[in-house]
Amino acid sequence: MRNSDLVTAGISLSELFDSVAGKITSKLSEKNLRLDIDCEQGSITGDRVLLESLIINLLDNAIKASIPGTFVQLSGIAENDRCVISIKDSGKGMPEEHIAKLTEPFYRVDKSRNRSDGGAGLGLALCKQIADLHEAQLVFSSEEGKGTLVKIIMK
Repeated sequence: MRNSDLVTAGISLSELFDSVAGKITSKLSEKNLRLDIDCEQGSITGDRVLLESLIINLLDNAIKASIPGTFVQLSGIAENDRCVISIKDSGKGMPEEHIAKLTEPFYRVDKSRNRSDGGAGLGLALCKQIADLHEAQLVFSSEEGKGTLVKIIMK
């Protein structure tokens, strides 16, 4: 897919977040997690289906990493005249050396996870492609024992 193939439109960020939240409710419940949403930004331009898929995949990873009874945060704010969508978990985090490799196909931080509970290691590689198609940047930061923050910095 090329940028010219995207079906772009103005997308209400609050409507996008509500849609995404509705699709992950059962996963949150299964793990006894709360989703905190903070949406200060009004709208973005992009392919709604792809952006929804990107956010759901990042939220799914955050849910898997989170400790039951805690929270996952989804926010959309304006930062330096750009929309920044953030997904933050209160999970186990990861060592710094893994961050640069996260979006490589088949790369998995936790090698002990099997495909039934951890996937094939393609989710973040696909997220990177979706971000690239939108000329957005994915930025990961993490601290062991304190969780991970992923930012989607839109153009």
